Amino acid sequence: MLGTVVGETLGYLLTATRTVLIIYALGQRLAGRWFTYLGLLAAGLIALGVLVPLDVPGTDFANFAGYIFGRSGSLSSPPSSGDGHKSEVPQQSS
Repeated sequence: MLGTVVGETLGYLLTATRTVLIIYALGQRLAGRWFTYLGLLAAGLIALGVLVPLDVPGTDFANFAGYIFGRSGSLSSPPSSGDGHKSEVPQQSS
């Protein structure tokens, strides 16, 4: 029981912290404000996972939604070339 409580709690806290750090490092450069807001919402919902071991109603769903928002934000962000600039999709000339 103790391992589950401590392991889950630390996992949720570290994941939420990592999400916030990524948002502040990359958010505005990659996708703008909506990306930042979605990421911060996801981090907050993931952080609610610390209440899951206490059987607080709704925290399982909120935590799950946080992971979904976090993944959808990372999947919908535009690709980057790694140098801080958005990648351009080459246009084919006909």
